[in-house]
Amino acid sequence: MSDNTTGNNASRPALPVPGHSQWKSLAPIVKVSLGYWTKLGLAGKAPRGRKLSSRMVVYSHSDVLRWLENPDGYKSED
Repeated sequence: MSDNTTGNNASRPALPVPGHSQWKSLAPIVKVSLGYWTKLGLAGKAPRGRKLSSRMVVYSHSDVLRWLENPDGYKSED
C-alpha cells in the first residue's frame, strides 16, 4: 500500500492543503511521539488536534506544515 501523504521530498511533505489527517498518517512526517506531540500542543508549541468523536482526532495540514517550517518558533493561533 502506498502512502501518498508524505511524498518523495522529505524536506517538504506533500500534504494537501486544505486537509486533515489522523496521527498515524502524520507520525512519519513529524518524527516525534504522540505523547510529546500532545504535550507540545497543550503548551501551544504544536498544532492541537480537532476531536471528531470519542476516538478520532485529526490535525490540520496547514498547521502541521507551518510547524514543520519552524518547530522552535511555532505558536498556536488558538
